[in-house]
Formats: sequence, structure tokens, C-alpha cells
Amino acid sequence: MTQDLVAPSLEDAIRLHSAGALDRARDIYKGVLAKAPREAAALHGLALIAIDEGVADKALPFLATCLTISSGPETLNR
Repeated sequence: MTQDLVAPSLEDAIRLHSAGALDRARDIYKGVLAKAPREAAALHGLALIAIDEGVADKALPFLATCLTISSGPETLNR
């Protein structure tokens, strides 16, 4: 049920992230996590933004959490 609520937002965040709108994508990922704190795709997205911004050390907590809750590699395949 939660996935149904956050999927459109995640799609928007991924599209914005791909287009280079990192601040807007980050805001959406954070909004998703406010509704679904264990949403691995949003955590992964925040990690990728940190890497894109050159602060990979800030990505590590997001990735660590993502890996502990993700049910499979499909979350990380983007």
C-alpha cells in the first residue's frame, strides 16, 4: 500500500535527478522518506545525489540503510 502512495513521487524524483535537478529530486526523495522511512529507492536516490555532488562520504549512511532493508538488487539497478 505504501508503495502505491510513493511510486509516482519516486518516478518524478528519478526523472528530475536524471535531468540534473538535484535539489528538486532531493526534496522529493526526502518527502517519500517522510511517508515511508524504509523506502530503499529513496535512500538510494539520496545516496546517488551525494555522489553526484562529490560528497560520497555522505552517501554511505544512505547506502548502508538501503542495503539492510532492500529485498533485492533491483532497487540499486538504475
